[in-house]
Amino acid sequence: EEWNQVDEELKTWMRLYELLPGLILKNEKIKSAELDYEAAVELLKKSYSAYYPQVTITYGSNWEDDRTPSKSNTVGVDSIKNDGKHGIQKSITITQMIWDFGRTNSLIDIERTKAQQTYYHLELAKEDLVMEAISAWLTLTKTYNVHEANKKIEANALKTLSMTIEKVKKGEASKLEQLQIEQQYRTFQTLTMTSRLAVDSAKQRFQNVWRFKPLDVANMPIPIADLLGLIPHSGASVRSNTTLKIANADIEIALGQLRYDDAEFRPRIDGKISYTEKEGELGGAYNEQKEEWRADITLSWKIFGGFSNVHQKRSDMAKLGSAELRYDDVVRIINEQFNNAWNNYVLVEKNLETLKRTVEINKEMYALTLEDFKAGNSPIMAVFGMKTSYIMSEVAYQNAQIDLLVARYQLHKVLGLVDPLFK
Repeated sequence: EEWNQVDEELKTWMRLYELLPGLILKNEKIKSAELDYEAAVELLKKSYSAYYPQVTITYGSNWEDDRTPSKSNTVGVDSIKNDGKHGIQKSITITQMIWDFGRTNSLIDIERTKAQQTYYHLELAKEDLVMEAISAWLTLTKTYNVHEANKKIEANALKTLSMTIEKVKKGEASKLEQLQIEQQYRTFQTLTMTSRLAVDSAKQRFQNVWRFKPLDVANMPIPIADLLGLIPHSGASVRSNTTLKIANADIEIALGQLRYDDAEFRPRIDGKISYTEKEGELGGAYNEQKEEWRADITLSWKIFGGFSNVHQKRSDMAKLGSAELRYDDVVRIINEQFNNAWNNYVLVEKNLETLKRTVEINKEMYALTLEDFKAGNSPIMAVFGMKTSYIMSEVAYQNAQIDLLVARYQLHKVLGLVDPLFK
């Protein structure tokens, strides 16, 4: 069914694919996930700052006190020279990392993967919202169908009961037959009340998800089968599953952390240029100024740190093993979900033909039973029973078609192929 054909008829409802973009824009879970992604991107940008020079400016009123002891050849005549200085000191220092043996590269890789993982969480939030919205939509349709069927059967039972009461008064029917009909009427009266509660609950759920109250449920359009894309084949790969991508990102993060741990065993080279002004006594004398320029290239290497780097690397190796095991577990779970979803889709699709034929049989049997009743060959209870079976088979067929849509959309969810027009 083409999109332009879908829009040909004027309806009181917008199509589901038209409502989804607005729903995503105003949903709090999506907004929260977008902010998380924005924060992760900013952290990634922050990690690049290690490549740029770091500039520091200082200004201070400083005191210096030099104590210089002097030894004397005469016992007890040692002396101490005190030289106190005070003045203003100003400096600007530029520090540049020259080579850190992969530390910064590893941190950037980690933050990049974290940002990508956060984006996967955003995609997963959108997928969950889409599936939740579709589920609320179709659940309301199904419960409404059941409720309308129960109302029809209840109305038929009441009409049949009224006819039976008249026949009992005329002596054309037994009291037992009247009680049997009334029993059916009371049963479907209860079922109608129960299904009404289910409809009210489904409406509340719909309103909570879609943020508007469904007023014309009878004319709710059924989503087209290709809403989330073309149907996948039975051997489709689950590698695009969003949850699986998140688990794989955990492995990438752990590998990046190990690369950083290896770099921590190596030295680093930094360069520094500084300019300092000293005024007053610090500059040499009262009202004098002294300028200093300094340029350094420093190689620093922590030879021993109490085995902290060794323990840190062992810890991160254990985290990597844990992430790999979680990934394998997620793969098994996703494969199981896909197989179950595919089998469910195939079975529901096959069952549709059976249900359709059941509707045709019940319709024909109801017509024949009604003719027999008019001819005086069948009791009114038989007519009521066949019409009830016909109505119930109709709603079962309608809801099975909806179940087929749900099963198909679930296939897309498991495969990570939730790709409606708004994406």
